[in-house]
Amino acid sequence: MAEQTISVLRTVDDRVIPVAGVYEIDAPHTAVEFVGRHLMITKVRGRFSGVRGQITIAEDPTDSHVEVEIDVAGVSTGNDDRDAHLRSGDFFDVEHYPTITFASTAVTPVRDNT
Repeated sequence: MAEQTISVLRTVDDRVIPVAGVYEIDAPHTAVEFVGRHLMITKVRGRFSGVRGQITIAEDPTDSHVEVEIDVAGVSTGNDDRDAHLRSGDFFDVEHYPTITFASTAVTPVRDNT
């Protein structure tokens, strides 16, 4: 029996993109990271764990969209005291706002081949 190869990619307007469909974000292989200034002297880098969401690739790629939900309590900067302060009402106020939600408003190509 001959082997059959199934591609998860397609070419649209000379760009290679995923086939149309709904793709779940693979949380263990996804990083949501940030950089913030501390006293305008140094940069503080951090990340959030607990990411979930979907990427919808439409037949017409410009109709695609992304929806992501981030668990704010999962903030980590490598410093427990700073992380607790970020979770407080001074910053993220996790008690009242436990998640950050992102929903894209547009998808546009950035270069000729991407």
